[in-house]
Parts: sequence; structure tokens; C-alpha cells
Amino acid sequence: MKLRISFFLPFLFFASTLNRLFTFPIDKFFILGTCLVLLYQQKTISIKSLQLLLIVFAVVLITFFINSLSFSFLLLFPLIGLLFVVLLVRGTDNKKYLYYGLWWHILLGLLLVIYSYIQPYTFLDTYVHYMYDKGMSFLHASMGFTPTVQTFGTMSLSWLLLYVHKRDFIFTTRVDRFMLFIVILGIIVTFNRNTFVMLIFITFFHFKKFFYLFFLTAVTGVIYYYSVIESLVLNVKTLNSRISGLEGFQNSYVESNSLMVYLFGRGDNNIWNTQYTQNPLIENGIASMLHSFGFVGFLVYGIIGVVLVSLLLANKKWFLSFFLFYILFIQQIFTTELYNGTFYIIVASILLTSGLFNKKNKTTLEI
Repeated sequence: MKLRISFFLPFLFFASTLNRLFTFPIDKFFILGTCLVLLYQQKTISIKSLQLLLIVFAVVLITFFINSLSFSFLLLFPLIGLLFVVLLVRGTDNKKYLYYGLWWHILLGLLLVIYSYIQPYTFLDTYVHYMYDKGMSFLHASMGFTPTVQTFGTMSLSWLLLYVHKRDFIFTTRVDRFMLFIVILGIIVTFNRNTFVMLIFITFFHFKKFFYLFFLTAVTGVIYYYSVIESLVLNVKTLNSRISGLEGFQNSYVESNSLMVYLFGRGDNNIWNTQYTQNPLIENGIASMLHSFGFVGFLVYGIIGVVLVSLLLANKKWFLSFFLFYILFIQQIFTTELYNGTFYIIVASILLTSGLFNKKNKTTLEI
């Protein structure tokens, strides 16, 4: 029975990234379903993990009771995402299943970009980002079935971490190296600044030869295509949108003058009250967290993040500790991935490749 369940795990991990395959986010249901499958497979859950989940559940529950009329049920997803991470990192074979599940989505995302150049303006365009917002509609960025190029980039970086672990601690074949080539292409055609920063970081530590080639290519590109690079890197249109969202956060949360709002938030990651803003989106993960769960929720998030980073540092996992710190505290300034499955997939990938949380490891540090 365990073997039969394992056979379906690559598909479940693949399906857990399908946020935009249909008009409703089916990835949430598949992540919940994957949690149930993993729980059935593992039979147990550690006491510390259960305590952690109960603390987060308490924060969500208090926020719900205080904001029962305006509570968004999307705020339940971080609890499901945390359960997903807790269960995923405890299985040694999960790295393999996640490795293949993510790759198939990345391949499809790249193929959709290629097809958009061959046959543009079809119903498949909903899965490709034509970069009108940066004044470069001739560039088609990969999103796959994730909501943004940022989340597609996060998913691709997750696979890259799993590849590095497979190469360094197991072995890789020509097939793996072909898969790597596809993923690198997929990352490049996101044209996403944040993803590029993390790609450079990974290549510097784990792909030295590629890093120097990448650096040389980047310098050459800047020299010959300066205007295009300037539009990609220095474009402020998306920044203006984020600033507009922060103005709404300022009005709705910071200037609420309510202790309960400060402590437990407004129970929604968006701002629908037009008296505060005309832009309901808060495109800043930290601000969105405060608006959703208040200072108490942000404090719990911060403590969990600091503890995990500290555990990695204590075990001399320097690269992974910095990577996790960046994902949890720096990247969230520029995105709101907390409510998307790719955030929990990359956190799980970091913890999986650390080898510290495996239940079969005698020196395991269980969360």
C-alpha cells in the first residue's frame, strides 16, 4: 500500500502548484489532499510539530472571532501550508517525488512560452505573461499554472535546490543535466528580478563555471542591450502599484487606532473598503501579514523563521540558512507568496535538503 501511495506523490506535488489551471485555485485542495496522504503514510506526527500547528491555529482562530464578518478563509491556508511543510520534510523519499513533480510543471511553463511566440493570442496566453507592464510586449515571461512570474521563479528555484542536493549527495545523470538545462531556461524567461538575484546566489556557491559564464553574458548584455535591461531592472510601474497598496495598508491598519486591529489584524489579506484605497492588493508580504493577523501573527511567523534559520546556522548549513532567511524576510517585502503553495514548497525544499528534519535520522531536530 505504501508503494502505491508513493507512486501518486509526484502527481500530487505537481498538482499542488496548479494555481491557475482553472478559474479557482485547485492547488489549495491538492496541497490539503497531499497533507492527508502524507499523514496517512507516516501514521504519526511529532509532539513539537503538533504544538507548533496548534499555536498557528490559535492565532487564526482568534483573528476569525475578532473579524468574523470580514474574515477571509484564504487565511486558513498558511496553517495548511505549515502542515504541508511539517509532513513533507520528514520523509527521505519526498525529495525524489518533489523533484519530478516540479520539473514537469517547469517544462510545461517553458513550452507554453515557446508556443506563445509561434502562435500568439490564443486561450493559452493566460498562462504566459506578455510584458506590457514594462513596455516590452515582445518578451513573453513564463508563469505556467502559477499566478505570477515570481511564483513560477520560486518553484523553479525549489527544483534547483533539490538538483544541487542530488548532485552533491547522491548522483546525477545526463537526464538530470538535461532537466537542469530546461529549468535554467525556465528561470531566465521569467524575466523576474528577484528570481535572478537568487539564481546568481545559487550559481555563485554551487555552479562556479556557470556563474562566470552568467556574469560575462550579463555584462555583454548590459553593454549591447542597455535599454532593454534598464526597462527590466529599473522599471518602476510595478513599484508604483506596490506603493499604492501600502498606502491602503497605512490607512486601514497603521492609522486604525485600534489595539485589537494592531494585535490581531483585520482578518483579510486585501483591503476591500474603498474609503482606505482604490487598490485592494497589498503587494508586500510583511504588510499583508500584519493586516491579516496583526502583530501577534507576525511575531509567531518571525519566531518560527528565526528558530529555523538558527537551527541551520547551528548545523553549519551556511548557504541554506541565508537562502531561508532571504525567502522568509527579504523576498516577502516584494511579494505576497504566503498565500501561495510555492512559498511552502521552497521552504520545504530548503529544509528537506538540509537533512536535519528527517524522521529516520537519529540526530533529527523535529519541529
